[in-house]
Amino acid sequence: MAVLAIDSSTRFQSVAVAGAGGVLAEECRETGSRHSETLLPVVGGLLGKAGLSPSDVEAVAVTSGPGSFTGLRVGLSTAKGLALAGGIPLAGFSTLRVLAEALAQEAGPAPGTLVCALLDAGRGQLYRGLYAVARPSSSPWRTEDQGDESIRTPGEALAGLAAGAVAGGD
Repeated sequence: MAVLAIDSSTRFQSVAVAGAGGVLAEECRETGSRHSETLLPVVGGLLGKAGLSPSDVEAVAVTSGPGSFTGLRVGLSTAKGLALAGGIPLAGFSTLRVLAEALAQEAGPAPGTLVCALLDAGRGQLYRGLYAVARPSSSPWRTEDQGDESIRTPGEALAGLAAGAVAGGD
């Protein structure tokens, strides 16, 4: 199954194509606010790199926020258009949850370790999502939600994190 994944919720744009064997092609680059100029050419290039055509894509995944209003609008509308045109499923995922998954994978912490995903919310504030590394299970997720995603000051976002917690973001 070929899945196209899109994230344009921050100043970075990430696009990947995955198949049964894992990631076939991926690109992450800083685009600032130019997602509308760069997203479709990157999608086309990655499909070509993976040896796929648009009709080979069987599902589209996209981050649904929080993040930049314009970036989210570009990513969501592109993903929805591709899914509608191909008659394929579309799934949206929290930007903070996807970031927490990447942090957990990269850091490789033990089950129960807290993972704090942070994104710039502007005006000196951060979007924060708090997750815990899960024990191995049949779930595709490595983390479990530990509370609501919220907007906080930097001090509030990191307050109460125990030693050994993993924090990161854009």
